[in-house]
Amino acid sequence: MQVEQGVVKYNYFWKFLASAMLIIVILAATDKKNIASPTGLVPFVICLAFLAIGMTLGMETGYAINPARDLGPRIFTAMAGYGTEGSWHIEGQ
Repeated sequence: MQVEQGVVKYNYFWKFLASAMLIIVILAATDKKNIASPTGLVPFVICLAFLAIGMTLGMETGYAINPARDLGPRIFTAMAGYGTEGSWHIEGQ
């Protein structure tokens, strides 16, 4: 199976964008210098952002918006000799 280089490049971009959006929402919701929001709404806002990011970019990235969970196994499989064909892109798209 041939992998188009553009698909791999854009997949990295979408994962970066989704992770950055989640980090921005978390930092904005928990920052003490912002207007204080009710304490019970902070988890709701973060959950809503997580759902929105997942619904919009979940198909592109496989809901992989946590680089700590996603990047390590991919690097390990590439170093172990399995290659990058099955782990660096979504097959069938």
